[in-house]
Amino acid sequence: RVASLHSIHHHFKSEKTLLNLNSVKNEKKSNNTEATAQLILDSAHIDGFTFAMHDWPSDSFDSSLEMSNCCFDQINFNDLSLASVTFVNVEFKSCTFNSCSASDLVFERCRFYNKEEETGSPFKFAQLKDCRFTHCDLSLCDFSHANLYLCEFGQCQLTGANLVQCSATQSIGGSVQLHGAAIVDCNLAYADLTG
Repeated sequence: RVASLHSIHHHFKSEKTLLNLNSVKNEKKSNNTEATAQLILDSAHIDGFTFAMHDWPSDSFDSSLEMSNCCFDQINFNDLSLASVTFVNVEFKSCTFNSCSASDLVFERCRFYNKEEETGSPFKFAQLKDCRFTHCDLSLCDFSHANLYLCEFGQCQLTGANLVQCSATQSIGGSVQLHGAAIVDCNLAYADLTG
């Protein structure tokens, strides 16, 4: 598979495509590879790709997209709006989600913990609504000050996760607040749930 986006060039790594999101200047680009990349991101299902380093393009996730067996390596999802995407068996290696706004996301068997660096992904001040994490490794992830309204965590590793000052609130009008989130059958050893 060959793929390229506006400022993306391609590399091959163990029979999977590596999309490098670093800016590439003065590189001759083929319209053919850019068209191929757009087809990949416009498809309903993306399987087996590795996306590496830099900010994720803000308009690249369409509703009802499914990504499986992919790896996001050092991708910055900060301040993005994400909706209606399903991630199955996806690794988020050293990715950041600070202040992102996400709704109706599904994460199944995903890994947000970087074993080499012994760090989790930060979700500080994120607004997550109706997102589901099932069988995910969220060890050492930082959800401090995040809003997790209607989010479900089922059978996840949340070892050492930072959930300080988290909320699960949706305001309706000036005086009505709805509350709700679920953490079911998860490992919360050494997690911080204060506040």
